[in-house]
Amino acid sequence: MKLNKLQLALIASGVLASSAHTLAAGFQLTNHSASGLGRAYAGDAAIADNAAVISRNPAAMAMFDSPEFSGGVNVIIPDTNKTNVKYDNGVTATQDIMDGKDLSSTSYVPALYYIHPINNKFAVGLSAYSDFGTTVGFSDEFNAEGSMLTPAGFQDGAAGLFGGTTEVSTFTLGVSGSYRINEMFSLGASLKALKGEGTFKRPGPDLSAFGAGQLGLDFEGDGYAFAWDVGALLELNERNRFGLSYKSGIDFKADSSHSSYINQAGAPTTINSLELSLPSIVEFSGYHLVAPKWAVHYSAMHVGWSSFDKIDFNLDDGTVYPKTYGWDDSWRLSLGTTYYLNEKLTLRAGIAKDESPISQDKRVISIPDSDRMWYSVGGTYAFNQASSLDLALAYIDGKTIDVSESQDNIGTMTATSKTSAWIVGVQYNHKF
Repeated sequence: MKLNKLQLALIASGVLASSAHTLAAGFQLTNHSASGLGRAYAGDAAIADNAAVISRNPAAMAMFDSPEFSGGVNVIIPDTNKTNVKYDNGVTATQDIMDGKDLSSTSYVPALYYIHPINNKFAVGLSAYSDFGTTVGFSDEFNAEGSMLTPAGFQDGAAGLFGGTTEVSTFTLGVSGSYRINEMFSLGASLKALKGEGTFKRPGPDLSAFGAGQLGLDFEGDGYAFAWDVGALLELNERNRFGLSYKSGIDFKADSSHSSYINQAGAPTTINSLELSLPSIVEFSGYHLVAPKWAVHYSAMHVGWSSFDKIDFNLDDGTVYPKTYGWDDSWRLSLGTTYYLNEKLTLRAGIAKDESPISQDKRVISIPDSDRMWYSVGGTYAFNQASSLDLALAYIDGKTIDVSESQDNIGTMTATSKTSAWIVGVQYNHKF
């Protein structure tokens, strides 16, 4: 029994897949503003109630007649658990593994936006936010469980090859512009630079008795990529408008700052870099003021996860090993309402359904992804005509799923997975 470099792809890719979308399906972050959070991001490409609209549709900057700043943070408090965990090494009887509890950590997603109208036709904007990120870590006690056959005999620690640690953060900086063609129709575009950092660990059994180190993977790396957005806004009148936006896919490469991989033969391998494709996103939104103080709004978002077909592992010997995924495109549908109580207070609520791109046969232990529902409430308090504060609270209820993951020459792990989360958002807005 030998763990070759192709098994490296199996071990590492389960970690790296989490780098794309997390509290939206896959590994995407949709948490771009507190105002949007309060309505489950329903109608975000058309509402334009503050400068955060840049992140969803740059064409909507045409609606601003004075400079505006928005800045805030969303605090994500997830709860990911793996229960009924079992491991089959293919040799001995199936083993019961301890539950994986509280696998996801609290994270903070800040965002800053600024819109500056040049005249009644042109506007420009700056944005800084995050599109992707996740933190999932199995305990040392969990990783140390599961006995598998190695050249040093049966050794504990097989569970770490399925669990381990995944930490990914991204930062996006964008420059945007919009042009109003006429009273009804506006266009916009953004150019964006993305920096991504990741730490991925898959600790396996200790092979010291075999004259080697610890079986598994320990990788740290970062990289840069560029992308673009385009958008359109149709204003039928002051009460009804529609927004359409397209975010380009991203070809991302992460260069290694630290990499250690040891197979069962004890041979160390270095990963120089990883390459993957992140999905394009199309969003359609509508906003309708159906009464003097009451509006409804909605969004349909299509995420092109089928472009995430593989991860290429570039090794130090010049070879490239691909790991194929076969994810599916997915949809996110949201519906919300806004009630303008008075000049000081605006209230919001929303609901959304987020579809997972990972079919049942493609699920892995390290990716806590499933279909999920969003339930959100929020509001805005205006201190005066220039300054306001947004507050929001959302609960994300992920579907309970069964996961079965097999790795060649390592075995099969099964578990029941459940992820839920609370998100608290706060944002300050100021018109100049």
